[in-house]
Amino acid sequence: MGTYIGQWYTHQTVGAYDGHWLRDATVTDYKSIKAYFERARTPDKGKPLRSWARIFKDGADYYVKNWGSELCRFKPNNTVVFTATTEEVWHSSNTLVSALHRAMPFAMVRIAKGRYRIAHNEEVIKNAKESTRSECYTRSEWYTWLKKEAPEYFQGITFNLKTGECLNRRPDDKLIPIPEKRKEWLRALREFKKGIKVRAKMNVFEGISDIVATGGNIGYYDRPDWSHGIYKELLFTSIRDAKYPQDLLLGIAKSHRPDHSWTWQRPSPAEVVVATDKICNTYSVELRRQFGVFEK
Repeated sequence: MGTYIGQWYTHQTVGAYDGHWLRDATVTDYKSIKAYFERARTPDKGKPLRSWARIFKDGADYYVKNWGSELCRFKPNNTVVFTATTEEVWHSSNTLVSALHRAMPFAMVRIAKGRYRIAHNEEVIKNAKESTRSECYTRSEWYTWLKKEAPEYFQGITFNLKTGECLNRRPDDKLIPIPEKRKEWLRALREFKKGIKVRAKMNVFEGISDIVATGGNIGYYDRPDWSHGIYKELLFTSIRDAKYPQDLLLGIAKSHRPDHSWTWQRPSPAEVVVATDKICNTYSVELRRQFGVFEK
């Protein structure tokens, strides 16, 4: 047995290409997902896909929901569009990284916190095959290509289900910082975090938590999604301008979760600081990109 890398063992010969286990997905294209859904007992409630997803129909589209949020859509032109945000993928990353290829013809791998690469299984197999002259493959060969060369995931990434080609791949970020902009960013981030810490010590978040509590039970998936939309812009402008609107403070309070808990609890001042650090660290690359820290 090879080396465990958190998901698969490497350097282990596991078979020939023609019988590749990545070809065992339940649905593989528009035709197969249509036929699979037509067997649903109650179409309005969806058709179970493995144990962690359900398929629904919307017009001519078939979409897959994963733990309550939409993951992707299969289109009549035999393409699939991944509609989940990076935050939603992160919330279900253990399932998607380990089991996506069993449900549909895609493999996903984590490359950093909140960042993933994804590719059609046939592309993974093809590139693993090209990297070796053997009649058999090893998991290390396809895993290496997937982690280093596959397209990076983003909301809206689209694949041709017939060819496996990614139709709108984004160039990989070089992330080369501009020294002056980096200093400006770090100065703004320090001031922002200092302001949060002061407000936490002054018990501002006690009143904020009262507002959150009056809104009823806050579930795990009711947390703000800082990866896109209004919360992404709110976080960026607040750091840039050193401002602390109530919506920002409410979002930070809602984002707090005690360790090993799915339910919201009122954060202490120290936990507010920790929650803020986690949000800023998780979306650091996107925030710095928006701030103009990196060379284009």
